[in-house]
Amino acid sequence: KNSLIMNSIEYANTIQLSLRPHQDNMALRFPNHCIIYRPNNIVSGDLLWFADLPTKSIFILVDCSGHEVAGAALSFIAYMKLNQIVREEGITSPTRIIESFAMQFYDLWKDSTDNFKMQSNVKMGVLLLDHEINKAYFAGASHSLFYSSDAQTVERYVGAMHTISLDTPFTLKEDMFSIELTNQTAFYMMTDGFIEQPNKDNIKIGSKKFCQFLSKIVELPMDIQRQRILAYFARHRIGMPQVDDMTILGVSLNNTPAPPKA
Repeated sequence: KNSLIMNSIEYANTIQLSLRPHQDNMALRFPNHCIIYRPNNIVSGDLLWFADLPTKSIFILVDCSGHEVAGAALSFIAYMKLNQIVREEGITSPTRIIESFAMQFYDLWKDSTDNFKMQSNVKMGVLLLDHEINKAYFAGASHSLFYSSDAQTVERYVGAMHTISLDTPFTLKEDMFSIELTNQTAFYMMTDGFIEQPNKDNIKIGSKKFCQFLSKIVELPMDIQRQRILAYFARHRIGMPQVDDMTILGVSLNNTPAPPKA
């Protein structure tokens, strides 16, 4: 029985990995980027979704409640819903994407048990880069954006939209952040598994400390930043197990070629 269960989980992991953005496709538009993906176990409730449209690029980071199989199952549904919202319905505004997802999430599970409703929720960050007007827009449902406009300091914007749940999907707060794009602009998105990781003294990394750390490495190429972030995480949690799924996206516009014309 254990062997059959593990085979099923490994198969689910293969499916989940196939849903991740293809690195080569992302590198065509953003050669200076990095992705860190560390499930707490074999499969994960985290989902990184990417769409490269003729004049816009959209990054969506989703953190589904639950770990392992339960979280992974929700992430599969999130993947299909985001494809429908962006690719089929043509919705690209970050706030509209979150609102549409919340409505569909509610419609899908509104008749489920109360216990399921209490446990199931989704945190989501949506970053839109508009290449025609050189601006970026971000909306977050209990999700933050870390960004730099000068390749020297990193700041944090806390998304003010509520966690997507089965309680009140129709009252999401209208909120969106915007910034001009230059070759000095860099963005970071991450799920809670990184900043909530405790050390042996039960002290978590936290957003403030990580923002300060990013400011020290933001000028470096993203592949080197990836190594530094992983080393920072390893040092912090010496003697402690990883407590949650962890996904980090870093995107720098430095050395990025001009986007193709529509």
